Amino acid sequence: MGWFGKILGGAVGFGLGGPIGAILGAAAVAAMERPGPGPDAVLSPVEEAQMNFFTTVFAMLGKLAKVDGQVTEDEVGAVGRFMDKIHLNEQSKNLAKSIFNQAQQIDVPFEALANQYFLMAGSDRMKLTMMIDILLRVAMADGNFHPAEERLIENTARIFNIPDEEYQKLKTQYVKDFSKYYAILGCG
Repeated sequence: MGWFGKILGGAVGFGLGGPIGAILGAAAVAAMERPGPGPDAVLSPVEEAQMNFFTTVFAMLGKLAKVDGQVTEDEVGAVGRFMDKIHLNEQSKNLAKSIFNQAQQIDVPFEALANQYFLMAGSDRMKLTMMIDILLRVAMADGNFHPAEERLIENTARIFNIPDEEYQKLKTQYVKDFSKYYAILGCG
C-alpha cells in the first residue's frame, strides 16, 4: 500500500508535531471518518518526507484561498486542476481536499507553512518557483488579486529568497498592470 493509504489509515498516531502535524492530524481524522483501509505500518523516511511536502503544499493553498475571507469555486477549481496536473489518484485527491479544507479552519500561521516548505525544498529553485506559481494561479482564479493574497504571496517569495525581479516576472503571468499604458494615454 502506498503512503497515501498509510496516511488515511493511521496518520492520527504519527507524532509529526509542528504546523504540518496539526493540519495532517485534523485531515487524517476527517479521512478516517470515511470507510477505507485500516492501520498500516509506519512510514519510511522517504514516505514521511513526501507526506510532509504534500501536506504543506495543500495546506498553503487552503490558507491562501481563505485569506481574503471566502473560498470561491474558482479557487477550488484551480486547486483541482493542479491536482490533475500532478496526476493525483482519487484517494490522493480526497486527502489533498481534506488538508486544503482543514488548513482553512486551523490556527496555523501561513508563514510557518511557508518556512516549512522552504526548509523542505532547500535550494531547489524549481520547487520554490513552482509554489509561487501555483499560489498566484489560485489567487487569480476568481479574477481578483486581493491585497491580502498579494501580501501573503510577496511575503512567501521573501521567505523563499526569491528576488523581487523574479517574483514580479512570475506575477505578470497572472496579474496585468495596466498603469503604464494608462500613463502613456494620459488617463491615470
